[in-house]
Amino acid sequence: MPPSNIEVRVSGTYGAPGWTETSGTSNDGILVFTVTNATNQIVGYVVDASGNAIANVDVEAHRTQGNFGMPSHGQTDTNGKFTLKVSTGMYEVNAWMPGMPWAPGQTINVVADTSNVGTDGNSSADVYKNNGTTLVKDTTIGYNAASPETEFLVTLNKSATTISGKLLDDSGNPVANSPVWAYDQSTGEHMPSGTDSSGNYTIYMGNGNWMVNAFVPGIGEISYANNPVNISGSSKSDIIIRPVTGATFSTISGTVTIAGAVVVNANIWVDRNTYHNNTNTNSSGIYSLKVPADSGYIVHVWTPDYGELTPATVNASSNVTQNFTVAAGSVKTLTFSFANYNNVSANTEAFVNVFIPASATQKGNNARIADLSTTATTSLKVNTGSGYEMQMFIPGIGSLSPTCANVSGAACAAGIGGASDTWSISGDATIPFVVPDTSSLYTLTVTVKDGSDVVVQDAFVWLNNKTTGLNTGSPTNSSGIAIVKIPVGTYQLGVDKPGYTGPAPTTFTPSTDANCTGLSCAKNLALTSNPYILSGQIIGTGFVAVANAWVWAEKVTSATDLTFAGGWTGASSDANGSYTLSISNGYWLVHAVADGYQETIYQVSDVRTSILVNGASQTGKNITLVVRSGYSAVQPKSAPVTPASGGTIDDSSNTGVKLIIPPSALGTDTSAGTVSIQDTYSVPGTTSATPLGGKGKNITATNSSGQAVTSLSGSATMEINYLTSDLPTGVSESQLMLVYFDDTSNQWVEVAASQDTTNHKFSGSATHFTTYAVAYTADVTGPTTPSSLSGAVGSTSAVLSWTASTDNETSVSGYEITRSIDGANFTTIGSTDPWSTGVYVSAVLTSGVTYADSNLTPGTRYYYHVIAYDTAGNHSASSATLTVDTTGSAGGGTPTSFYAAADAKKATDLEAAKLAETPVNISALAEGSLVKTADSGKVYVVKGSQRVWIPTAQAFEAAGYQWANIQTVSATDLATATEAQLIKSVDSPMVYVLVGGLRRHIPTATVFGLYNYKWTDIATVSQAETNGYPEVNLLKLADDPKVYVIGSGLRRHIPDATVFESYGYKWAEIVTVNATEMNTYGEAQLIKGLGNVKVYQIINGKRHHIGAPAVFNAHGWKWDEIMEVNDTELATYPEDAAITE
Repeated sequence: MPPSNIEVRVSGTYGAPGWTETSGTSNDGILVFTVTNATNQIVGYVVDASGNAIANVDVEAHRTQGNFGMPSHGQTDTNGKFTLKVSTGMYEVNAWMPGMPWAPGQTINVVADTSNVGTDGNSSADVYKNNGTTLVKDTTIGYNAASPETEFLVTLNKSATTISGKLLDDSGNPVANSPVWAYDQSTGEHMPSGTDSSGNYTIYMGNGNWMVNAFVPGIGEISYANNPVNISGSSKSDIIIRPVTGATFSTISGTVTIAGAVVVNANIWVDRNTYHNNTNTNSSGIYSLKVPADSGYIVHVWTPDYGELTPATVNASSNVTQNFTVAAGSVKTLTFSFANYNNVSANTEAFVNVFIPASATQKGNNARIADLSTTATTSLKVNTGSGYEMQMFIPGIGSLSPTCANVSGAACAAGIGGASDTWSISGDATIPFVVPDTSSLYTLTVTVKDGSDVVVQDAFVWLNNKTTGLNTGSPTNSSGIAIVKIPVGTYQLGVDKPGYTGPAPTTFTPSTDANCTGLSCAKNLALTSNPYILSGQIIGTGFVAVANAWVWAEKVTSATDLTFAGGWTGASSDANGSYTLSISNGYWLVHAVADGYQETIYQVSDVRTSILVNGASQTGKNITLVVRSGYSAVQPKSAPVTPASGGTIDDSSNTGVKLIIPPSALGTDTSAGTVSIQDTYSVPGTTSATPLGGKGKNITATNSSGQAVTSLSGSATMEINYLTSDLPTGVSESQLMLVYFDDTSNQWVEVAASQDTTNHKFSGSATHFTTYAVAYTADVTGPTTPSSLSGAVGSTSAVLSWTASTDNETSVSGYEITRSIDGANFTTIGSTDPWSTGVYVSAVLTSGVTYADSNLTPGTRYYYHVIAYDTAGNHSASSATLTVDTTGSAGGGTPTSFYAAADAKKATDLEAAKLAETPVNISALAEGSLVKTADSGKVYVVKGSQRVWIPTAQAFEAAGYQWANIQTVSATDLATATEAQLIKSVDSPMVYVLVGGLRRHIPTATVFGLYNYKWTDIATVSQAETNGYPEVNLLKLADDPKVYVIGSGLRRHIPDATVFESYGYKWAEIVTVNATEMNTYGEAQLIKGLGNVKVYQIINGKRHHIGAPAVFNAHGWKWDEIMEVNDTELATYPEDAAITE
């Protein structure tokens, strides 16, 4: 496995060179590479969503903690198999193929082989997937979707439909090896691709309206003339992309000269509105590029030694020459000295930036320092001028300004009222920075162990300071130890590692902590291994699977107390929308978010619900995402960059990202590769950081061979803009930071970057391409619990009021109100919380602490909870339960609540009142007895050794039961009879399974057996009792988002959510079944509109009118196979040719 690159800065003159490098003996000019013997193998398979192998896919594994290092590359064979050679440790594995989106990174753990080749088929190593928790097994040495082991699979979103064609230049010639990409404005999906040596391209994409763009070198970015391209079940070919026919192009050309010498490989780029084009100067310092003939173009220049020069505005209505010349006397050298530089930890990165925020011309310069602990000075060249600001950012210490004092060649004006100091540069100058000395830095030593008291390597220990925005951390070494240096302050301290559950973050103030002696502190932190998995599917509009959604779970205190209790795990969904998280015992709240959708929390019956893990994995936990209101995807950006020459991609006005890639940072290839930038909402909030506005930037690159480039040979400078309007209450601009997401740490990691608060952007160095974001320190503490909940009750309404909650970090954003009719199952009925994502009845709170619930039923008992939220989305615990009884009686005198019914009888039946108030202590429950406990509204009838819940008052009375016969028993006695899951009527052979107050018919004995049901567990009840359970008629499979309605022994696919809701169906009533059960119902082909005599056959999503009864009979169809549909559903099937024979 290749060692990490070494960055070298060369200064001085011939015969007296200066070196800045950190290998071996620092700064001696001798580079020492340490090569690790990579004998361990990661073996896996790349497949599509159906499990079919995909050949010729580029796969790589790289380490991210502390140092990205150089990746191990491989390519799949004809069976989709790949082999990567690595050393032991945590790795992120990625896969990419032109024309498809990148596969989400998967975290795996490679450990030394334990001689178990008979178990896992790998004699070189033991490899664990699912965030390092599940042993990869491949004893058959091949993947078979029909009989899978636990192979390591990477799933690419390879659609069955494509867009293909050719890219041409303005002369009609094919353009080879150039970027082509497509994106969907409504979903944000981005499909990067490129042309081959003949200018042909193919992009794999599903149904939708796709914007197709390309980049023609020398001309710039162009769009397909007939955008958008609609894909609806079939591919589109011959999509020819070329400059607008008849367009006139002009040439902008010139020479870049600085201090009398031409500049080779200077980055040149030109912008006008959304147009972008770029090139480089040649060996003579000359550049040339074509643009559509017009005025108002801005030409920019960046040089490796002098940074960005003053841009020029040109009129390119015709060919124009624009030279860039900087006189020798205008270029000055700033030498930065770093007092106490060797006080920081080894390999501490720093970033120095010199810039004029108020100027649109003089841009300044910057430099990355790879290891400050060995760097006493560094130098930059800038133009003379005034208004410069200077910053140095050190992760773990923060932003520093130089000592503000006049020196030879530079004068400093101190900032007033919190403003930054400004500098005027007139000559070469030495600018002093003072790194905090040893007397002001605490050294924190953290030892991390698991539940067996074994040290844990590669765990990420992190600290953040909410006041200053400082975020720092370090991975543990082979002894389980991480050492972090921090300035004085109060921090949140935590630890994470994929495959483990961490403790809740704790407050750490070194100046007062008992574990600190002087400036030395020691802490022990514990991680709990995650032995189980939590899995499910992410579903979007129209029941489609959502790929590349971010899914994460937070451990919470209990089912009702959703406050954070420590423990975070996350991953992206694959091409099937499926996700898998590693978890431990406890309650977990699962979040999901994707482009086009807002953050959504797992729900049951429209209520946010934590998932209990108790000794077993949890599967089938599907999340239906809520559409993000007003969403329109930001156009992604792709551009060619030749690694040997470098280049600049300035997309500041669109995605908000600017990349300056120096020569050889992407490698030494002389053929152009592609760099892509995508704005995305598919990013998680973690225990340490929350992305500002919930947004991130995906930055990816490939070389001319289509091979992914994640780790750079050097470093690139990136600028990322942010919006202050995205700042939540309680968070200031000074608390923001630039971060990247590290899959092998489960955390956002801070980047060494300077902040420009005038233009609202960060500038920093990138040594790898991944997902970046501007973020702020996470708030994981919820508000206080609402108290003193009370209600004023009428016959059809209840007005609730409570004492306001408080929040010690941000502010309370609103309250969620939940209601129940049985005291056990609560549904959200109103909320002012902007993070709410469930289906609820919107409500406006009066003065924030009252809520009016109307349209209630007279004579009915209701139960309420109130939950507070803060602006960071944290929940309080539920309030104490409020029980209210509406006045009057239910319609027709029929009680609708068992408690209310019992109360209605008390006036005339003293025995019922006695039984309702005094538990009956019996050692066994008598056959046919009606029982309940004192703290629940559920009433059961005893059938043998089982108890059957009677779901409604109507069912109770229809069965002939008497309210006076209900006995209140203890919970212990109630538990002597198990709750029945299976029932049948006395006079019917049909068996039903009970699910949440509903009954589902088990269609065959085979299906019955597949669920491991027992015939002896069937409780026999009356037909009236059976009818008391509404029958389930909505089914789906665990691995397929399609929902079907069942009727007449057939299943009918519901085409989209609008149709689903038009029938008044409830999402909570969908039941997931196995394939055998689903297949017992034939798929309906025949439909007719309500009140309409026309019968149609559905073929490929279209309806065909069956012309006559004779035609109907001739096909052998049966009249009872016709399903009636409403007008909404009928309209979703376009009418096609009639069936006449």
